[in-house]
Amino acid sequence: MVELVAASKKERKEQRIESPFVDLFRGSANYIARHRHTTVVFHIPSDLISSRQKSQDNDAIAHNNTFAQLMNDIALTWVLGVKIVLVVGSSSSPSRNSNALYTNDKNQQKNLIVTNSARLQQLQEEAGQLRMEIERHLTRANKDIRVVSGNFISAQPLGILDGVDYQYSGFVRRLDAETVKAMLTMQQQNKGESNNSSSTTSSIVILSPLGISPSGEVYSIPSSEYMAAYVGGALGASKVMYISDEGMELQHKVHGTKIHHLRTREGSQLLEQYGIDTTDVARGFLGSSDEIDNGDKCIDDRDASRQQQQQTYRFLSNLAWSIYAMERGVKRVHLISPGSVLQELYTTDGEGTMISADLYDGIRPATIKDIPGIQQLLTSSKGMIRDDHFPQNNLEEYHVYTRDDLVIATGQVKFFGDNDKSRSSDAAEISSLVVHPAYRHEGRGYSMLGYLERFCIQQAAIMNANTTSITTIFILSTQTMDWFLERGFREATVDCLPPSRRGSYNTSTRNSKVYTKQITNVRDLDAAELFW
Repeated sequence: MVELVAASKKERKEQRIESPFVDLFRGSANYIARHRHTTVVFHIPSDLISSRQKSQDNDAIAHNNTFAQLMNDIALTWVLGVKIVLVVGSSSSPSRNSNALYTNDKNQQKNLIVTNSARLQQLQEEAGQLRMEIERHLTRANKDIRVVSGNFISAQPLGILDGVDYQYSGFVRRLDAETVKAMLTMQQQNKGESNNSSSTTSSIVILSPLGISPSGEVYSIPSSEYMAAYVGGALGASKVMYISDEGMELQHKVHGTKIHHLRTREGSQLLEQYGIDTTDVARGFLGSSDEIDNGDKCIDDRDASRQQQQQTYRFLSNLAWSIYAMERGVKRVHLISPGSVLQELYTTDGEGTMISADLYDGIRPATIKDIPGIQQLLTSSKGMIRDDHFPQNNLEEYHVYTRDDLVIATGQVKFFGDNDKSRSSDAAEISSLVVHPAYRHEGRGYSMLGYLERFCIQQAAIMNANTTSITTIFILSTQTMDWFLERGFREATVDCLPPSRRGSYNTSTRNSKVYTKQITNVRDLDAAELFW
């Protein structure tokens, strides 16, 4: 017998208790929507796939190994609507070969391998075996996945460099991007549907580091990492993800904290520091400077173990190709471990290192010569400028966005402590955020706000001597409330303002509304940039 009864209030309350999974799933909703129908290129090193073959005698280990889990995660991103291209490495990849670290020979410093006919045949066989492993695991993860590959890569020979004939070693001539895009959005008829009904289903494209010339010759692309960057740019991919289990990471020199986000400019400086030559990236290889003098940070440090030197070079080579991918138009590149694909794509607290373009190029602290431009912007926006907003009185608080020495946006940051007398900073006010009318609707306001928020985080860490990782940012607004709400601010009361700011709050004339935003770390801001 079935009886309908009313649940008690206690039972209803218990039913409303939310699990961590529900919270995580809700928090991932924006990321799922953001990445749906976008193209992501994954670079998978060959040794990561080979590690599975070594454990094939034990089915339990084989099923749960790192590579199998990676394929499961990639299959799940496919289910969530991501268009996937897999670029598979080879045993001849320069990142697997660290001879350049131990020789002064210029050809070895280019990290190139001569590919003769026997070696080429070996690479072709290896490519077939690796592809089959990938297909097998993707099918196990989801039987509806279709994997395609073909002669999408056209290659040409490296030729003779410094007197050395590299024979069948080549670099990418072009990618048949339109055909690959078509494969990523194939029309497939679902089972049980009528012949006139079809749905758009994305296939997964696999590319091996081999290319065919118009004359029919096959060439090995020595650097599959280079190929991933090239393919990402040619397809207009939103992301390229380099997967590595080396265990290397970037850390802050002073604080020892992991660096999750790197700008291309910072990455280029790091490569220069380590003596990595990127002159010939367009032809698919990196070089090392003849003289590398960086103390304990030098790749050629004989005190470091050979394994550590190899790991360092592999990380730096991935960084170099990441920057190359950005230059070719990829929006963001991620350096991650095999088990962190989902965390990196669908959560705020990604595990790896993200490389992105210099969104804040042209933004800097204001100088005396910027005062007329700042005043003009403030006057055009606000009419009369209040005393505390005169740039000549508080110039150190102002920042400007310039283009050809023209101030096209400005913003002011003021810090407040607990009692407003200490040198610590618990809150910061962003004000006077104005964009020149001719440059609005181009993302300048996003960039300016993002820059100022990062500045608040950095300065708070310095002023608080790292005693806190939370900064409260507040703004006062009478007209642009929705714009700030869309960027993570929440309406608050006047009581939330620091004491001295409450004292100067003018309710009689402006009656501004107060909005606050809690930022725990820079990673929160990295995540917000995804939705610009």
